[in-house]
Amino acid sequence: MKKYTLFTLIALLSAFVSFSKVPKPKKPNVILILMDDLGYGDLSCYGALQYETPNIDRMANQGIRFTNFLSAQAVCSASRAGILTGCYPNRVGISGALFPNSPVGLSPDEETIAEILKDQGYATGMFGKWHLGDKKEFLPKQQGFDEYVGIPYSNDMWPVDLEGKPITKLGAYKQDLPVLSIYEGDEPSIYLRNLKDQEQITRVLTQRSVQFIEKNKNKPFFVYIPHSMPHVPIAASPAFQGKSKQGLYGDMMLEVDWSIGEIIKTLKKNHLEENTLVIFTSDNGPWLNYGNHAGSTNGLREGKGTSFEGGQRVPFIAYWKGKIQAGQISNKLAAAIDVLPTIAQATQAKLPKKKIDGVSIWPILQGDSQAEPRKDFLYYYRRNNLEAVRKGDWKLVLPHPGRTYEGFLPANDGLAGQVNENAPVPQGLYDLRRDPGERYDVQAKYPDKVKDLLLLADRAREELGDDLTQKKGKENREIGRIKKPNVVYIYADDLGYGELGAYGQKIIKTPYLDALAKQGIKFTQHYTSAPVCAPARCMLLTGKHAGHSQIRGNHELGGFTDETERGQMPLEANTFTLGTLMKNAGYQTAAIGKWGLGMANGSGNPNAHGFDYFYGLLDQKQAHNYYTTHLWENGKWDTLNNKYINVHQFQGKGAPVGIDFKQFQGKEYVVDKMMDKVLSFVEKNKHLPFFLYLPLPLPHVSLQAPDEAIKPYVGVFPDSAYLGKKGYTPTAHPRATYAGMISYLDTQVGRLVEALKKYKIDKQTIVFFSSDNGATFDVGGVDTEFFQSTAGLRGRKQDVYEGGIREPLIVSWPGVIPGGQINHLPSVQYDMMATLAELTGQHVADTDGISFLPSILKKGEQKQRPFIYFEFPEKTGQVAIRIQQWKGVKSNLKKNRQAPWEIYDLDNDPYEKKNVADLHPELIPQLDAILKREHHAAKIPSWEIINF
Repeated sequence: MKKYTLFTLIALLSAFVSFSKVPKPKKPNVILILMDDLGYGDLSCYGALQYETPNIDRMANQGIRFTNFLSAQAVCSASRAGILTGCYPNRVGISGALFPNSPVGLSPDEETIAEILKDQGYATGMFGKWHLGDKKEFLPKQQGFDEYVGIPYSNDMWPVDLEGKPITKLGAYKQDLPVLSIYEGDEPSIYLRNLKDQEQITRVLTQRSVQFIEKNKNKPFFVYIPHSMPHVPIAASPAFQGKSKQGLYGDMMLEVDWSIGEIIKTLKKNHLEENTLVIFTSDNGPWLNYGNHAGSTNGLREGKGTSFEGGQRVPFIAYWKGKIQAGQISNKLAAAIDVLPTIAQATQAKLPKKKIDGVSIWPILQGDSQAEPRKDFLYYYRRNNLEAVRKGDWKLVLPHPGRTYEGFLPANDGLAGQVNENAPVPQGLYDLRRDPGERYDVQAKYPDKVKDLLLLADRAREELGDDLTQKKGKENREIGRIKKPNVVYIYADDLGYGELGAYGQKIIKTPYLDALAKQGIKFTQHYTSAPVCAPARCMLLTGKHAGHSQIRGNHELGGFTDETERGQMPLEANTFTLGTLMKNAGYQTAAIGKWGLGMANGSGNPNAHGFDYFYGLLDQKQAHNYYTTHLWENGKWDTLNNKYINVHQFQGKGAPVGIDFKQFQGKEYVVDKMMDKVLSFVEKNKHLPFFLYLPLPLPHVSLQAPDEAIKPYVGVFPDSAYLGKKGYTPTAHPRATYAGMISYLDTQVGRLVEALKKYKIDKQTIVFFSSDNGATFDVGGVDTEFFQSTAGLRGRKQDVYEGGIREPLIVSWPGVIPGGQINHLPSVQYDMMATLAELTGQHVADTDGISFLPSILKKGEQKQRPFIYFEFPEKTGQVAIRIQQWKGVKSNLKKNRQAPWEIYDLDNDPYEKKNVADLHPELIPQLDAILKREHHAAKIPSWEIINF
């Protein structure tokens, strides 16, 4: 046995300890830079003229430059899907360029580069253009990125024309698109409203990329920088304007080169160059018809949007100091779909579980001149057209209709020249080694090559399909689709806070609504936006409070008779409503009930505000009668089997005692007609996402209801005939009729809920129920005191005290929202715009509301609103502002513009009995500041009740 001295043992032990402490090799960082519409000839190392790209050229000189690199497809969304997933875009269901509010996007089931690296412990950040779905479930943070700053789609997808002017013409192309925004995470952060605003994009993306690298320099990171340039409209920040000999395009390219220089400089500064793989490429070729605002193909045929080389051959540079040999040029075939597997091999990450089409070109990057990992390539375009196939240097263009720029002069300075989008492209064989410009069809000389390439095309069609030959592929995967719930918003009319059993009502029976509350959420501090019909509806639909709303009162036009029906002040043309929001999200939309925001022949037509279908009462004065001669259906008069009833003929003194009450009933009750249309709409759209706005007129006076609704209450409590001395129609049993109307409203809710269950869509339908304002003041035979309609709250309809504005709100979504909840969050109906926007993955910039979806779903952080604002110019002229538990009220502003603030502590005094303004003078400056800031000039002079 060998003997060891003590010193030898100590030395061996020290060596062992030292060896055990040797750190594992650090995983390499990865930076992927993707340009937008950058042509093959747009870098000086690829032949660009009149400007230099020294930082990018230096990367090429110190790394490897490819001359036969193809984008995944010649258009934005498809090409990005290809590079991030390693798949042909049509395999994962992505085609074309997705527009804002598209209901589809990259499926969350697909694995991206970010996700495979995140599994390896990488920090992942994206700074730039996404364009794979702008709904929340498709945005980068749901696709593996820890951080995201950038624009969600192309920078020309905004309501601005090519000359930089806002598009305002109704129905004009892009007129309805949202304001372009730079997002921070899932939310818009910086709004880009004009061409000058776009000058900051490259700088912002660069700065945020640098910050991310600095923050994560001590751990492996992946940075994806898909620049929005040089996609039109092009822009450069002031520091680069006028610096090149090629005008704005050259200036913009100088800034892009500066951006890449900043990234490399940050790597050097932090000693990261030796451990970072940097890849630079483009999503597709240049958009040639934009002339001097477009790039160059360097002589390749056609450009963006085509399967010729000018559309898909793009620069590709890879740089990794010390790991990729400097000065290499590769002529081997490679493609964007190869980026993911290449990165996976370089980082030892696992490939996606599902099949991909890319192959690793890492051996080429490592200097293996014999490596040839990619043998062929498929050129797909449009939805799933196989337009060409390539094998080695041979390319067979298949017959197809396609874009051509040839024969058309391009425009300049941001304007678009003409193109032919459906030019017939004949079959042609091209030897790209000798003819990279694809000018000489040699299929007659090489029939064997044609035959071989046609076999490749047939195999592609079997696997991925081909619309041109009507071949369905076997291995195509589904695009991501929004799992959108149906949305039903039921809006009662003049229903008091205490008139449902769920809210404490003891006499009137509302079993269906009570059940809805029991299986969902009952909100206790929910408000209407205004204490009367028309403005409440306007603010609900537009997401604006009364200081900003177009409509702030019941501005009546015309009279009560059919021939004088003129409606109320109409919504202005192009007003963005909940109907517009939901239609943009891909919903079938309907408004059925009482509209009150304009007639069919004007700007207030509901069909012009996002509603595919309308049925009901347009003029709310007609809603005073439940047996009208007609309703309206999509702008057309729908005659009912009722004779004309003058519901106001017995106003004032002298009403006759002997009245035939039957004369105030007709044959067709308008609520029944409305509900027939509701059930038809639900049945018709049961397989589609739908939005149903259901503003039923119940229980607004006149007191009229079917006999079966009234009978259960006759004799139950003291009741005596109402003879019409306080307006509206006489009735034999006013209390029973009023109770019956509310129960009949409840019955209609039950009919709708049963229909949802019948079609098995109740668990994919969220139902909201509320009312437009509080219980009516006692007119038309209504006795709100008897029914305790406000649950003790002060005030009624037309008051900004709690009884006039605090409303029931029930939200039910079986299987999603746990039942039995009571929510005390202060909320208001103009919050519905923001709430439904978040529910459908949209973003609305111009709203006064705050989404309370987190409170509904118990997910995410619920923002607390700093105040709720009310302004009502009718009656005496009133304003109210709620700040947390404090509520300020001003009354009689028509007589006294300097009326003092009343202040109530709603936590301790919900019935507003004690004015504590003298005890809390510190609140008055806050209330004054909010009032001054939030009140904008009214459309109607008589609505102007506030002086500063």
